[in-house]
Amino acid sequence: MRVKHLAIITAALATTVVVTARADSINNYVVLQYLESSGTQAIDTGVKFGGNTRMSFRMQVVNGATGGQIGAIDKLGTDGKHDRFHFNVNNGLMRVWCDRQDGGCPSASSEGGTWHDYDINLAKDRVYRDGVQDIAQITTSGNAYVGTVNEHSTIWLFGRNSNLGSAGISYATVRLGNVEIWQDGQLDSPNRRLFPCMRLSDNVLGMYDTVTV
Repeated sequence: MRVKHLAIITAALATTVVVTARADSINNYVVLQYLESSGTQAIDTGVKFGGNTRMSFRMQVVNGATGGQIGAIDKLGTDGKHDRFHFNVNNGLMRVWCDRQDGGCPSASSEGGTWHDYDINLAKDRVYRDGVQDIAQITTSGNAYVGTVNEHSTIWLFGRNSNLGSAGISYATVRLGNVEIWQDGQLDSPNRRLFPCMRLSDNVLGMYDTVTV
């Protein structure tokens, strides 16, 4: 497998990320089991969220982690509410919010210290955890996103992006393994297929993508 693109965690912060044992070696990169953030880093995936977005990932909430988010949130429209595609980490639990503010159902539970595989698929209006449907639905009638895909912010890993600037930006203390993102979850091929890795030439940590050039 050829590494095509490396999304890098800010170099100045890279030393605060915990690296696991080396799992595999590809060209000039070492594939890792996961990356762990300290609550001050984020990786911009470059993919904007929309009404059919799908994101599949392996994650462990770090015990004791509080008050962080992953994904994106934007204030759009005239009602003062937000379009949300984010996952809230608080008191060792993870909740999914992928809707227009004040609508939909949160997907609960991701015990601190436990690995889970998530598949959030807005195209199917479902959240799956470890292959089992976690809640009945994400969005509800009348609570669809106001903004278009192009109006939304790009999805962050380890943090939450926002058009509100510092007022909406947040970071989470989590461990992330492999991640796949489809801007349109109705399509077969993802826009990003990301693996945690370290570049051997300078020990920079990040996610490499086997999809983009």
